[in-house]
Amino acid sequence: MKHVVICDESYSTGRFLVLGALLVPTHNHAMLANELKDWKARNRLNPSSEFKWTKVSKKYLPLYAEMMQWIFSHLKANHLRFRSLVMDTGHRLYRQFSEGKREKGFYKAYYHLLLQTIKRAWEEDQDVSVLILLDEKRDRYPFYKGVLKKTLNAALKRDLGIGKAVVSIEDRPSSGPRAEVLIQPVDVVIGAIGFVRNGLASKSTSSPWKRRLAETIEQACGSPLSYDTMPGSPFNLWTFDLKIAAKRKKAWKRQAQKRKRPQA
Repeated sequence: MKHVVICDESYSTGRFLVLGALLVPTHNHAMLANELKDWKARNRLNPSSEFKWTKVSKKYLPLYAEMMQWIFSHLKANHLRFRSLVMDTGHRLYRQFSEGKREKGFYKAYYHLLLQTIKRAWEEDQDVSVLILLDEKRDRYPFYKGVLKKTLNAALKRDLGIGKAVVSIEDRPSSGPRAEVLIQPVDVVIGAIGFVRNGLASKSTSSPWKRRLAETIEQACGSPLSYDTMPGSPFNLWTFDLKIAAKRKKAWKRQAQKRKRPQA
């Protein structure tokens, strides 16, 4: 089955970096995007209006809550899947993981999120192929799309024996004529996750409207956003384990050294 994976990130400068990916069967993609556009039209919103976590306010809170109910209704109907990776950039092992470069840590986190998202899709359908759409970021780290595509396909071939599952990786803005409108609910959900994980939900100085929206999302997914959820669930929230990553890296290095040793 062909899928579209729609990605965004939040709190890239906070302690807990949050990445999100919406996995949508290609057949459902246009229908869901059109539903969201029609919903905006019914609410007399500008078609190019952009829903973002940073824009949550008292005036528009009911609309944000309605959008979240809409996306979660499709999650419960199995029309799409959501997967989010949370990375603790303050962990003692993060510097080793990122090799001392925040940009590299950002790329590697995206690689792990996308790899696991595609593997989950493959478990249900071994004829999987994906188009990955990344939120276009002019003020963030530029994506080396060719490198990301190559490394993902190499890992999928190594782990699952499938080649060229990632057909293409493309940038999409979240507003404007080239917009990928489904980036907007992803932005709001991961914004809420970052709001909770970075301890902002418990601060009296934080926006009460964001706090209410985070609570609405928790009610919709049936779990506090401070908790991880099971890997196979439609709404999967996953804290990346840097200890396991460090152990695997050591094991790979040992294997590489053994291969380089001359045979007696």
